[in-house]
Amino acid sequence: MNMHLFNGELYGRIATSKSVFTAGFQSNNANGPQLRGTDGFFHLHNTNVAFATQIRKNWIIRFRAAADWRSFNAQNFFTAFSSDTAREKVNSWWNHFRMEIKTRKGILQLDAGYKQLRDQYWFRPASIPNDNRTNLFTTQVYYHSGLGKKSDYTSGIQLMRKAIRSNDRGNHRLWHGAVYTIFHQEPLKNLHLHESIRLDWDENYGAILVPQINLAWSPSKLSVRFSAGRSFRDADFTERYNNYNKALVTSGSIGNPALQAEQSWNMEAGMDYRSKDGWQLRTTIFRRWHRDLIDWTPTSLC
Repeated sequence: MNMHLFNGELYGRIATSKSVFTAGFQSNNANGPQLRGTDGFFHLHNTNVAFATQIRKNWIIRFRAAADWRSFNAQNFFTAFSSDTAREKVNSWWNHFRMEIKTRKGILQLDAGYKQLRDQYWFRPASIPNDNRTNLFTTQVYYHSGLGKKSDYTSGIQLMRKAIRSNDRGNHRLWHGAVYTIFHQEPLKNLHLHESIRLDWDENYGAILVPQINLAWSPSKLSVRFSAGRSFRDADFTERYNNYNKALVTSGSIGNPALQAEQSWNMEAGMDYRSKDGWQLRTTIFRRWHRDLIDWTPTSLC
């Protein structure tokens, strides 16, 4: 069998004393070997444009937009069945806006972004596809400033909304917000200390406080580091709702809408040595304590 690969890209840039505009396009295409009842292939395309301008002396605006559309053979990506001749198509687009304002003592930054995605999966050519449409809106405002010659801080607030419309997972939406502060000090020469505190709120799991601390000391060729803190992860729409909108599931995975966010406390310590001859020696110890770990497990339901 003859297999072919075709790639192409195009890029352009225009700049003035205060503004810059860029645009690009890329395409990657290939056919593949004969598979069981189907052919291997992929068609991957993406394009983007970006613009930045300085509208005042200390005021910069940036904007970026991009799109990605792709189709590919997905045989046995998600199952081991011999009847699987799947293919998948994923189209998405997103944009990002940023505004930076330099003040007398620091920097104020605003970010806002929106992403939309449609994922269609055909198990067989004649089957009804799993059709998942998601969108995500996120925004963040933070301020960074110094607290002296050897210390500074960053404080911010975040807001996020994500939603899904799916014939497989159902229709859902979720709000999430957070406030945080990060401090940095250099109490002694070559000794850096970072502390952070973050409060997350989510419609699913409520409020979680996340403290973290990082310490690094680099007197010469030797570096000593230590970090400790809390982390968590919420279940995504697939882990909560996969196949949950179907009346009968004879095989595959079923989500659990009642999942709690997994949480852990982590501690890490290590040393690095860099010789003048160029070789390096590194050692690290790590410990994690977790609960409510999210993972797939066999059940009698499917």
